[in-house]
Amino acid sequence: MTPTMGLALCVVRHPTTGKFLLVHETSNRGWWLPGGKVERGESFTAAAVRECLEEGGLRIAIKGIIRVEHSIHKQFARLRLIFFCEPVDLDAAPKSVADDESLEARWVTAEEVESGAFRLRASEPLEFFRFLQNGNHVMPLTSYASEGAPLLLRNAPTSFAPAPKVATPARKHRDDDKNDDDAFESADDALLV
Repeated sequence: MTPTMGLALCVVRHPTTGKFLLVHETSNRGWWLPGGKVERGESFTAAAVRECLEEGGLRIAIKGIIRVEHSIHKQFARLRLIFFCEPVDLDAAPKSVADDESLEARWVTAEEVESGAFRLRASEPLEFFRFLQNGNHVMPLTSYASEGAPLLLRNAPTSFAPAPKVATPARKHRDDDKNDDDAFESADDALLV
């Protein structure tokens, strides 16, 4: 069995200013998104909330999931969830006093980051900022659940009913087309599964 390290990463956007939260990391690593390792017994969402508070000084509300990444390395695997978040208190200032978690945090624009005003650890924060600015799809938070949790269905029927069969164009039948027709109908049936 390959041990798996869980990481929660947060892209925090202020809903009124459109600015993003960046964290100035310790050990001269540069600026980055708040986030980190999921501790034993902790959920990814709990880790995201904790890391934003520790590194960025802000309480957040998780709004959705931008991406789920799974990477296999030689000795371990890495599972990383990138969450889309907003601050709970819109007037709260990011962290300004350095500690072991980070040096400081700031609200920044994508343009400021693109201009090189902040030395990023890697280009990912800017990629995520642009992803959101361009209106790309964010998965609902209900995409993340514990194994065995019930599905949350909106306007769901109380019993399962198979999807209606899609009508196919009428074809002129000939005896030598029978095998083709059977294959065509089997393909339709496979789409319903």
